[in-house]
Amino acid sequence: MAASHISKDDRIAIIGASVLGISTALHLAARGYKDITIFDKKPQSDLTAPPTQGYPYSANRCSPADRPEYRDLSLEAINGWKAWNQELWAGKTVPPGLSPEHRVYINNGYYSHFGGDAIPEAEIARVRLMEKKGMGLALLLSTDLDHVGSANSRMFNFDPFWREEREKANIAVLDTLGGTVIVEKAYQFALYKAQTQGVKFVFGAEDGAVEELLYHKPGKDDRKNLKGVRTRNGKTHSVDFVVWACESGTSIPHLPSSLDTTAAKTYEFAAAVRIPEREELWDRFAPDNFPSWEHRLPDEQGAVIFGFPREEDGRMIVGIRATAKSNIAKNDEAINRIKRFLAEFLPELSEAGVSIEPLSANPPEVYADYCIIDRVPGVKNLLLAVDGRRTEEKFLFLPNIGSHAVDVIEGGQPAITNWKSKSAIQQERKVLGKAKL
Repeated sequence: MAASHISKDDRIAIIGASVLGISTALHLAARGYKDITIFDKKPQSDLTAPPTQGYPYSANRCSPADRPEYRDLSLEAINGWKAWNQELWAGKTVPPGLSPEHRVYINNGYYSHFGGDAIPEAEIARVRLMEKKGMGLALLLSTDLDHVGSANSRMFNFDPFWREEREKANIAVLDTLGGTVIVEKAYQFALYKAQTQGVKFVFGAEDGAVEELLYHKPGKDDRKNLKGVRTRNGKTHSVDFVVWACESGTSIPHLPSSLDTTAAKTYEFAAAVRIPEREELWDRFAPDNFPSWEHRLPDEQGAVIFGFPREEDGRMIVGIRATAKSNIAKNDEAINRIKRFLAEFLPELSEAGVSIEPLSANPPEVYADYCIIDRVPGVKNLLLAVDGRRTEEKFLFLPNIGSHAVDVIEGGQPAITNWKSKSAIQQERKVLGKAKL
């Protein structure tokens, strides 16, 4: 698709203060665009409020073996999180409420444990590939004594469930580049950084809710050309380019949906335990001592139990993720699986009288596994940037995914083929079909 020309002085409206929306604004500003406004119907406080009901953390890691197309993007994101820590520590970007003593990212590793007797071949291949890329000892195998020694010397916890002490097999991969993002602080940092770069925000159910896109009269090529957006309060805002970055499921007004409704669906259920302030347990599950983690269920294709370190108040999240059609996608079955896991892998919690409760205000959700960053066919100046994946997965890319959105705005192709919109793919197929005749 031919790109429309966009200048650094053009008025750019981003609809939605989502991960993609905020990240795109940051990278537009970094490339010298001067007039960027984010609209969102939520109050700003909803974005930065303490996550008392949702996940306080987001796990960071190199891409899993089944998502190799995200490998370079993941490494880029991790470097971005580390750079944001450095900005905070150096006093360069310090939002109100934070200080140079805070951090947005904890490099405490990402631990993947596997049921069975051996690490899957795909995981071993992923480790070897990183070694070939000059990143040896970034991903470590529990079956390699040199790798275990490297983890210990760098103070990474390669056996958070004390498998060896219990005389159980510790079949795992440790991602030493990965770790844990502190969601609230990360959003505070990103919003403040955007503001310091000149990005404007319009929040609120009336002022920030975009209900209509306004167009010029079609030209000779019949392609639409946006001229403004109208918010719920009746106000019209003139624009030269629009990025539609609302949360998934929200279609662009008066345009056929470009969302992939056929994408695989994932069920996710979360619960919490409350770690008592007993020194041995409190210290053990602290973020600096306990990694973000996952356990692959050997009897369920693709199902994982996952979790994070404890929060400052002692709450520790444990969840389960599976295909939406699996037997696990039932609340009773999900929490029973979690209880069985804790009984085997962390029996000291039940011994300490710790109980597990579902996150009542964070009900089970089904996510669609798609991400779209592409121009909308038939419109000269509209980019669709939506992510239907689970919050943890899309939040990983907050520091960097906007750079790839700006590449598309400036005329490039989506960095990952699957990011193309459904309508764009259909249009390409029509063109290719005609070319073959």
